[in-house]
Amino acid sequence: MFQLSTSLAKVSFIKKWHRERLAGWNINTVGDLLYHFPHRYEDFSRVKTISELVPEEVVTVGGRLKSIKTSRTWRRKMVITEAMLEDDTGKVRLVWFNFPYVLRFLSAGKAIQVSGKATLGTKQELIFQHPDFKVISQRQLSSLLAGSSNQSLLQPVYPETKGITSYWLRRIITRLLSLVVVKELIPTSILNSQRLISRQEALRFIHAPRTIKQVEAARRRFAFEKMFLIQLKVLAAKKDWERSQAFSIPFNEKLIKKFVASLPFKLTAAQKKAAWEIIQDLEKKHPMNRLLEGDVGSGKTIVAAMAAFSVVQFGYQAVILAPTEVLAIQHFKDFCKIFNDFSIPLALLTRTKAQLVSANHAIPRQKMSLKKDQLISLVGKQQAILTVGTHALLQKEVSFPNLALIIIDEQHRFGVNQRAHLQRQAQASSYHTSTAKLPHLLTMTATPIPRSLALAI
Repeated sequence: MFQLSTSLAKVSFIKKWHRERLAGWNINTVGDLLYHFPHRYEDFSRVKTISELVPEEVVTVGGRLKSIKTSRTWRRKMVITEAMLEDDTGKVRLVWFNFPYVLRFLSAGKAIQVSGKATLGTKQELIFQHPDFKVISQRQLSSLLAGSSNQSLLQPVYPETKGITSYWLRRIITRLLSLVVVKELIPTSILNSQRLISRQEALRFIHAPRTIKQVEAARRRFAFEKMFLIQLKVLAAKKDWERSQAFSIPFNEKLIKKFVASLPFKLTAAQKKAAWEIIQDLEKKHPMNRLLEGDVGSGKTIVAAMAAFSVVQFGYQAVILAPTEVLAIQHFKDFCKIFNDFSIPLALLTRTKAQLVSANHAIPRQKMSLKKDQLISLVGKQQAILTVGTHALLQKEVSFPNLALIIIDEQHRFGVNQRAHLQRQAQASSYHTSTAKLPHLLTMTATPIPRSLALAI
């Protein structure tokens, strides 16, 4: 018996040649293979005798092989396997092209079930070209011809590659299903409340269904399972996140009202709601992790500015990370205007620019251009508490000893490790506290990446 975690290398009837091709699909265990689901099903439920066959009709017939042979056409370098199938009513020819492996399973005298479309050959005789087939017993053949077969006539069709055909997959997976121990993932109470079938039954139904209803039940089960596991993973990550410590930023109503009053426009209801939820999160002792999504021009920047303002008013540092120098410079100019009435030292660091607006020169025209190492030193000494920049901020030399908030614009332009770099660096730098602090995180985007949508779900 196998477990789902069993390596395919331990399955004796799967050869190395096949394992190498399966590995190209990232299929390395029994579970990986059983979760390689069919992408469609052929319905071969119409059973006929050979004498009842008509051209271009998809049917299933049963009979015994009278003969089978393989030949090669040297001009086209093609292998042709031909067989003659007969029942009590007649005979029909079967042809496979470049499929010599059929001889491994079929020989004269064997009872088989054949499914496919019968077509007219050059001599006006009916031919099954490259039909699906299954070796069956005499008892199964009698039941099929009598119309009382309990064999599945829904044939799964899988994604294929060279050497890995649907026929091979059906044969191997059917064998594995009888040898694998499938542990249930979902509690019985949830299975019952959601009217879901078991994992073992779902695997059997998805690979060897007798009816479309069984396929639908299996798909519903696996869809629920996928969402269930995503939710568990998200909740586990959330619990880990909540165990981390962060700087708790008190809500200063007077300062926030002063900031809002200084703006040359009124905030929309959506901007107020988003900003208030962020400000409430900043008060918590565990780090915030929020995605701020909105179309271009919807006002994400002003919401981010309110979050940054809440943090820097208490002497903590904040960082705005942009994917391009053009966007970083634009953000820097915007923040200089937004904070024009407040003594907030701002810095800009990109690949080609290093600028500072000190607390005494908080207007755009008095920006000071510095050397990069000078600006990096000032940031490390907390003489710049709001820093805007590009990937240049992710250098080892850049240190933020009192970083409480990270704002990332256009999240899809940064990798996971890049987004986490500043958090890890800040956590390691908060040596002066009894517990290392993880900065609050606000990511902004107009086009959320699929992973973010999955996490949101």
